[in-house]
Amino acid sequence: MNEDRVSSISDLVEYVTSSTRTSNKLWFRGVRCSEWHLEPSLWRALNASGTPNLTIDQIMRVEARLITRFRQQSLPYWPAGYNQSEWEHLCVMQHHGAPTRLLDWTTSLLTALYFALESSPDSTHAHACVPTIWILDPVVLNRTNQLYSGYPHIGVLSPTDMDVDRWLPPTQGRLQMNMSQVIGREPIAMYGLYNNDRIASQQGMFTVFGQVITPLDELEQSERYLRKVIVETELSKLREHLELLGVHKSRVYPGLSSYAEDLTKEEFK
Repeated sequence: MNEDRVSSISDLVEYVTSSTRTSNKLWFRGVRCSEWHLEPSLWRALNASGTPNLTIDQIMRVEARLITRFRQQSLPYWPAGYNQSEWEHLCVMQHHGAPTRLLDWTTSLLTALYFALESSPDSTHAHACVPTIWILDPVVLNRTNQLYSGYPHIGVLSPTDMDVDRWLPPTQGRLQMNMSQVIGREPIAMYGLYNNDRIASQQGMFTVFGQVITPLDELEQSERYLRKVIVETELSKLREHLELLGVHKSRVYPGLSSYAEDLTKEEFK
């Protein structure tokens, strides 16, 4: 994957507006380390736990257990009568830190940059930990999917579209089958469900992974829909500029605790 480099927020905005405008929809993902690949948290969690020779059947069985347990324990926190579906649960699980097959994106470039600056570098990647923004054209991603070949007008998919049913979490009946026969292959781009204030504030979107256990940036046609931009400048300066632009923790993570943290930082800095 080729890398481009910018040295400021203004350079980043200029890059996006002038160099990558191939469609009217672009999504962004900010990561702290340039070496990190675009793979979902469920795969990372299984690999970190030492699961050998990861397969889609293993992934789907673990996901089914996680969703079942999340349903059982999260009921008190859902509004009475709220229509809960597998996609509803996956979106909320993803935004609250439970591992899923979803990969977060945002339609806000500055929110992506906030995420790139937010987390602390992993010591094993310290040599490569520079803020990095991935830029995705979700329409091109979906149009390169083998399932949609011959459908030139396919766009970003919705969780209510029948087209995304093959990427649904498995039922118990489907778990008895070979997952490679029932779940979609390549990742797809899907609109986020704004079913909580965090997803809405972060303007969240998702890529949903299927049976192909390969990072998005290593897929054969990835350079058709992905750009990688490294931001090379002093991190404290980037954070200061983001704050001047109004991008604070309480904007990205709405809630009283985040607001209290921002207030304290502003008052005593």
